[in-house]
Amino acid sequence: GATIILYATWDDCPWIYATNLYYTLEQAQNGLITADEILSHATAEDREDGSPIAPGVHDNGTSFTIPDYAETDFTQLKHEGTVTENLTVVDSAGSAYTKQIIVYIVDTTPLEIEPEGHTRFITRNYYDKGYEYGGLEDNSIWKTNQEYRETLLKAFDNMENNTPIQTFVFSQEDIRAMKTYIEEHGIGNCKETGALQGFYECFMLPNRQ
Repeated sequence: GATIILYATWDDCPWIYATNLYYTLEQAQNGLITADEILSHATAEDREDGSPIAPGVHDNGTSFTIPDYAETDFTQLKHEGTVTENLTVVDSAGSAYTKQIIVYIVDTTPLEIEPEGHTRFITRNYYDKGYEYGGLEDNSIWKTNQEYRETLLKAFDNMENNTPIQTFVFSQEDIRAMKTYIEEHGIGNCKETGALQGFYECFMLPNRQ
């Protein structure tokens, strides 16, 4: 005739707070991205067992680990990419929670960018600099030909002293016509032989002051 009272207890599921991570390719190849490193940027907690639950496996049955972690996923990378990691927390009652994050690997190796096109405008500050720094190519006629070189240096002097040899004034209508001419005939003689001379006769001579 005894009365037995039964109590229902609820063990809340543990939880993980974590975000995606970013590392350089060099850090990945050098072994910096360990399981402990990844877990150091996340937090695991449980209402009944207290918070936070530290990374590792503990005597009270709790754990905070990355069960499928493999160091070679990072150290053997040859180029940038992504690796998914499953962070898992287990509380003392055996309840488990897994949160998946993405580890982004970025290649930060500096790339040498080849300059494109040809130099169309230059100042004295860049004349003696290498082509990759805004100067002229070593085989440019403005460097290899003495007459051209002296002409260009004289032009620098005229620019700096405001002593132009010739002055041209163009209206907006002239500029629109010049753009149309270039679209049809190309820049200089790159598209048509004689196009540069035609440009000079059409637009330069009539507008010389």
